Amino acid sequence: MIERWSRWVVRQRAWVIGLCIVLTVVALWGMRRLYFSNRLMDWLPKDDPQIARHLEVSEKFSVNNMVLILVKPRDGVFRASFLQKVKELTERLKEIPGIAMVTSMGNAADIRKIPGGIEVANLLDQIPDNLQKMDELRDKVLSKDIFRNRVVSGDGKWLALSAYIASDSDQIKVVAEAVIPECKKAFVGEGECFFTGMPSETYFINQFVGRDLVTLVPVALLLILAILFFSFRSWQGVAFPMLVVVLSTIWLFGLIGFLGSPLTIVSPVVPVVIIALGSAYGIHVLNRLIIQVADGQPDKNASIILGRAWA
Repeated sequence: MIERWSRWVVRQRAWVIGLCIVLTVVALWGMRRLYFSNRLMDWLPKDDPQIARHLEVSEKFSVNNMVLILVKPRDGVFRASFLQKVKELTERLKEIPGIAMVTSMGNAADIRKIPGGIEVANLLDQIPDNLQKMDELRDKVLSKDIFRNRVVSGDGKWLALSAYIASDSDQIKVVAEAVIPECKKAFVGEGECFFTGMPSETYFINQFVGRDLVTLVPVALLLILAILFFSFRSWQGVAFPMLVVVLSTIWLFGLIGFLGSPLTIVSPVVPVVIIALGSAYGIHVLNRLIIQVADGQPDKNASIILGRAWA
């Protein structure tokens, strides 16, 4: 069977090469549709009762839509210039389409008991303009459980902001194009920003997967190229096995693109496995062809057919 197939490929090699070119062009077009999806909820069975209940609760209360932003300013939280930036960032994030709600020290409610009832005011309605008033604000914030270690760390060195992404928006896009850039711009020169929560974690996983694809595949190709050249010491020994590997990789990812399947955290492994298996098989076939020629086989086509059938 393999020998008959090999004979047909050799006889129709012009058509086979043309078909390979067409398939490669089509696959390259399909690769334009590739996208990443590493949301944990997408990997879980939707028909599981517990998962369904979790998704229902998450939809109603935005449990999985929150991005927690942690800021560690170099000179502490309780400074007028820093608190003003927090207040301005809170207002900017609230105006961004796709962000349903933002909570932070900049818009936190300060509930106070007054004669005859209670008073609700904005905690930073007036940002203190001197050290004495700032110390009073610090003592008040850190003395209340609703703020301490929830909005501000107990030592006054960390600040937390929460941004709730709307369920009907592209959460990863909102994080990538709005939340992270706005936070970094607001606190440039102030200190470090850290992000957690499912939307931001999915965004960073997508970044890591893309980086691995860009890094691992070229490194694997270079290593295989070096091994092939060391083994055969000829351009044919390098080009032919690698051509099969490259075409297989392009066709596979083109098919994934056309099928609409997402790339996940395990996707970088796929091209590496193809490179390893495809090049190993190519080495066996090419080595057999070389042996056929060395044994005096005058017909190159017969060498290809015999070498392919033997491998």
